Amino acid sequence: MPGTVETNRIRAVVTLMAALVLAAGCARSAEPPVRLPGPAASVLVAPDNFGTLWVVTGGGDFRSTDGGASWHHVAGSISGGTLGLVHKHVLVVGPWGAQMGDFASGRMLPAGAHPPAPLVAVSSPYYPTNRLYALDTSGRLWLSVTAGRSWSRLRASGLPASGTAIAARRDDPALPDQVFVAAGGDGLWRSTDFGASFRRVAGIVAATAVATTTHDSRRVLVADPAGLWLSTDDARSFTRVLRLGGITAIALDTRNWQNAFAATAAGLLLRSDDGGATWADG
Repeated sequence: MPGTVETNRIRAVVTLMAALVLAAGCARSAEPPVRLPGPAASVLVAPDNFGTLWVVTGGGDFRSTDGGASWHHVAGSISGGTLGLVHKHVLVVGPWGAQMGDFASGRMLPAGAHPPAPLVAVSSPYYPTNRLYALDTSGRLWLSVTAGRSWSRLRASGLPASGTAIAARRDDPALPDQVFVAAGGDGLWRSTDFGASFRRVAGIVAATAVATTTHDSRRVLVADPAGLWLSTDDARSFTRVLRLGGITAIALDTRNWQNAFAATAAGLLLRSDDGGATWADG
């Protein structure tokens, strides 16, 4: 019996220690910031390999394969623009046109046909497809089902002309794509009918960027001039998760909802490993 009692005590201590370690790990849910090659206008998590990031800066496109610890310039890239995904490729669009490169090549080439209007934002509801939604400099909404080789303008009833950022999401192939548009001081807008019509999302006064992920259809991350908001109930309600001005771009991992990123005007990349709930702001 004494041996049994001692064994039970050891088990209790081990269990307690394991619980404390687990709690400490859960409490640490924000990775320290890393330095970007420059202030980023767009951030993207590539689905080819965990830890592969792309950013667009004033000096062109840069790619990291180690979660942002080191960066490599993408040959042939043009400064400015915004990042999107199509099947096995990264797409960059801007007022100057469009470029495309595969996930691993580290080289950008012209994407083919010139967009019908200068584009400022692009998003795919599901990257293995060739379907893209985009905003032009006048806030009009466009759709491509050919990976950007051709475009059709969408009605987008109700959407204000102030949209500058977009995030599309396909929750279920049997349901319409959902499209979120950040429209500055006009707030956040949402379409649940493939972009045909939009309604303003309650609770967000201003929106400068928006990010979603197909890996968690309830999660919506929004930037405003004062920091970041997060919804975990499909935009029904939002919680302020970061108070920090100067957020220039945000992203959620399409394959792992826990990975969230935010670029700052100071050239830092903030990282969260709990889906944007907590952040280390340096």
